[in-house]
Amino acid sequence: MKKILFLSSAVLAIGLSIGQPQHRTVGASEAIGSKQLSLEETAIASNPGPQVKLLHRGAKPRQKLRFQPTANAKQTMTTIVKMDVVTLVEGQPWRQIKMPEIVMQAEMVITQVDANGDIHSEFTYTDAQIKPDPTVPPDAIAGISAEIKKLVGISGSSIVDNRGQVKSTKLNLPERFNPNTEQLFARMLKSFDRIASPVPAEAVGIGAKWQVSAAPKLNGINLTQQTTYELVKFQNNVATLEVAIQQQAPSQEMTSPGLPAGATVTMKSFQGQGTGQITLQMDGAMLVTSNIDLVSQTETNARRNGQSANFGTEISMQMTIQSN
Repeated sequence: MKKILFLSSAVLAIGLSIGQPQHRTVGASEAIGSKQLSLEETAIASNPGPQVKLLHRGAKPRQKLRFQPTANAKQTMTTIVKMDVVTLVEGQPWRQIKMPEIVMQAEMVITQVDANGDIHSEFTYTDAQIKPDPTVPPDAIAGISAEIKKLVGISGSSIVDNRGQVKSTKLNLPERFNPNTEQLFARMLKSFDRIASPVPAEAVGIGAKWQVSAAPKLNGINLTQQTTYELVKFQNNVATLEVAIQQQAPSQEMTSPGLPAGATVTMKSFQGQGTGQITLQMDGAMLVTSNIDLVSQTETNARRNGQSANFGTEISMQMTIQSN
């Protein structure tokens, strides 16, 4: 039973890493050397970029949506993440895991705008903390807080075109992160890829809809994600979009450095659904606000030393980003 419970913890860690929509100090003892995590050299090289398909042009008047920030434009981004996790281990009663609210802050600056419209930016995490919650065990608060605080001081850079499509993203990480923490930061890197949601090439008006399809490979898991956007308001160069997200993954073997030796985990099914709203400043530092609610369900089977067990995990997440 202890082996099965240990496996369940590892499976939960993997589930937490993939059940999010598509953001990175170093402790005193870890601040030796650094390495660069580059999306340009890894994910973009191995996976095709998001495909944008216009579904409806919307009402007249129409215009092309293009990001046109000025160099040196700055913004402070505050990200708030709330999660509820329910797990079910075969033969055991379901278990609800209380997760504290996470608050992260990053500074971003537009460093350069090229003649072709490419937008260069740099970002640095300046704060990361756990909101006090008396319903969460103190040990859990301390453990999560220690990991989250490693964000502070991490920096990176990105290049997107004037339609919000990512060309490259790079992140400076310390050498001595443990593998699970490094996976967390790699995942957060991808949220900066979406700082400017891709928009259609065509001119659009109010009511326009478009779909962005992607097939990322995250932490060894092959996913498909379709995000549908609807332009519901456009005023003073600020676009307000309604968002609907669908995620799926076929049955496949899962890999993670958090798995014990000799363990094999198969993801039998994964699906996620989300809705929300974002606002984009087309002539400023791009993202203004984002509010996304996402629910994901994962079914897995874990095997080790002749033992086998099925697990179910449901993660409900609210992610809010505000900038000023």
